Amino acid sequence: MDLLKKAAKAWRDLYKIKYSITYGRKRKLYDIDISFGESDFFHLAGFQYLKDIGFPNIPPDLYVEYILKMK
Repeated sequence: MDLLKKAAKAWRDLYKIKYSITYGRKRKLYDIDISFGESDFFHLAGFQYLKDIGFPNIPPDLYVEYILKMK
């Protein structure tokens, strides 16, 4: 569970970070915005595939705070 808490803390630190990337191809510019939302952690951590850890049925944007409060 320590690894899960470390990942949740690191993800919470990323909430405030946003990357804006502009690249060009064939004389046209494209913008890419990368942000780290609260509900993205659920899917990027692969919780939808977990079988050995039971979590309550809560919205995905509450998982980070739930994990950090677990003992």
